Amino acid sequence: MMIWIDSKSSLANVVDELSSLAKSGLVHLAMDTEFIREKSYFAELCLVQMAYEDKAFLIDPLVLKQDIELIKPLLTDPNIIKIFHSGRQDLEIFWHHFKVIPEPFFDTQVAAMACGFGESIAYHTLVEVLLKTSIDKGSRLTDWKMRPLSEHQKKYALADVTELLKVYHILHQKLMKMQRMDWIKEETEFLLSPNLYEPNPATAWEKIKVKPLKPRAAEALKRLAAAREIEAVRLDIPRSHVTKDEWLLEIAQALPEHVDEVKRLRGMSLSIFQKEFGAKLLAICSEVKNIPQASLPRSTDLRAAELPVAGALIDLLKLLLKIIGDQEKVAYKLLGNRGDLDALVRTIKNPSLSKDCILLNGWRYRVFGEKAVKLINGESGITWDGKSVQLVDWKN
Repeated sequence: MMIWIDSKSSLANVVDELSSLAKSGLVHLAMDTEFIREKSYFAELCLVQMAYEDKAFLIDPLVLKQDIELIKPLLTDPNIIKIFHSGRQDLEIFWHHFKVIPEPFFDTQVAAMACGFGESIAYHTLVEVLLKTSIDKGSRLTDWKMRPLSEHQKKYALADVTELLKVYHILHQKLMKMQRMDWIKEETEFLLSPNLYEPNPATAWEKIKVKPLKPRAAEALKRLAAAREIEAVRLDIPRSHVTKDEWLLEIAQALPEHVDEVKRLRGMSLSIFQKEFGAKLLAICSEVKNIPQASLPRSTDLRAAELPVAGALIDLLKLLLKIIGDQEKVAYKLLGNRGDLDALVRTIKNPSLSKDCILLNGWRYRVFGEKAVKLINGESGITWDGKSVQLVDWKN
């Protein structure tokens, strides 16, 4: 049964019912959001979907406005398990709208990876695999800010939570059988950190695809990207609406100090430099020009700087990652990525970094990290037995 919620009283009734159920025991609440962010830095919440037991709700925050705050107690009720699929963006939205992170929290995409259903499996694919049914994908490009929503759009939005409850129960049973609930707990702890959803100007440059730069250009890019991030947050507009990545790179390498120098840069928009923000960019370029060479970073390519000859070793560890993933029936991406492997090699050289290396802590160390260290130290090797590639301990 679908219920459309667009009044304070109807939302209050739903919240009261859920809160009352939670006092008697655990409640499994499937949740999802629809939003738009094409023209803003922060996502604009347009719809909240919830389902529990045999009831499903579409909550309209555009009409409710401040009254949407009524759902806030549900988000932190310890007896209500909030279930999402690929919920990182949803958590970000809830954090920025309500300043709370939904908890306890369960992500069916993470759970599916831990159960061996591949990397970042889509919701509709997981439904097809587990429930042997299909869901409508035709309204993915809906402008969720438009009103009224059609019945077809409502049905599409509702499917994101009604089938999710069924998916959750199947995955939860599998995780219990495989004894991997502790894996999910560790992954959830990472996603529940508010710092993950706060803008971080200091690391904004990492979002820019860039080849290794000269040290001065690297420092300029970091500062220019930080300034752009601050401006985008201030105006609540996308980064690219402040200035494009390729323009930041061009400025970082040319280091113009005056508008006349900018005119010499091909394809650059001068309109940026007719505003206060443009003056900030030019000031940053001037500051970077005056930094002593010895105080500059070596490169924006940290992997190349730290691991100049580790390419073959990383390739070997990638192979091990695949072997362990196949053996344990877990998605390789959940075990670790290229950055994690780089961190592992750096940590082998400098053990004091071990507490920050996820492959040397928790379930990943037990499943992969311990074997990787043995391989790096020459205590084990990879062989072909005629049927499959295997990791062999030389001591056995």
